[in-house]
Formats: sequence, C-alpha cells, structure tokens
Amino acid sequence: MPGAGNRDDGQGERVLSIDEMLEVLSNYQRRGIINHLRDTPGHVHSIDEVMHHLKHIEQQKYGETPGDDHLLSVLVHVHGPKLEEAGLLDYDVPNREIRYRPNETVERMLDEIDGIVEELDRE
Repeated sequence: MPGAGNRDDGQGERVLSIDEMLEVLSNYQRRGIINHLRDTPGHVHSIDEVMHHLKHIEQQKYGETPGDDHLLSVLVHVHGPKLEEAGLLDYDVPNREIRYRPNETVERMLDEIDGIVEELDRE
C-alpha cells in the first residue's frame, strides 16, 4: 500500500507498513539501539551512550570491540537515518543527542523478534 508509512495515528506516532517495520527491525544493531533507547529512562540520550551500547552488543556477539570512529559512522550514516526515517528517533549530530520516539507497534514486533532470536540461540 503506497504511502501507508506516511500516515500519522493522530497522536504523533508514524504508522509504518509491515514491510517498513520488518526492514527497520531486520538488523541486530538497530534492534539493539531501539531496545536500549526504550529500556533506558528518558527520551533523550547521548550519541556516546548509544555508541557504548553498540560496542557492548558487538562484544557479546563477536567477542570484538570495534573502534569509536567506526561505531559513530555506522550510527550517524546507517542506523540513525534509517530509524529517523521510520519516525523512531530524531538525532542531533552537532549536539550529539538522540531523542527516542516510541512506537507501540514496532516495540511489540521487536519483542516478538527478540523472543524468536532467544529461542534460536538456545537451539
């Protein structure tokens, strides 16, 4: 349904198509960013805090810690724009801040995906 992702639910939450949600949630780093932003108190977070969380994700997944320059580049040029386009965050690179914009439907889908990932990891 073209244009479905441009609708607003009347409360400022962007209505995403199923394909848009799946695309946003298809990457483990983006899922980790959303989980971190959702589970950490407050809606404004520093880019450094989110980079630290990405570093933790990479350490857990691969046993390696990427450099800050790489993480900043991935956050600012890959994941940030994708999440901002989906209406899930606003980011202010000069002030090094990220403002989380919760989306109940995306969060429910994220919980389901996280549950499936946990099941697969146990197998």
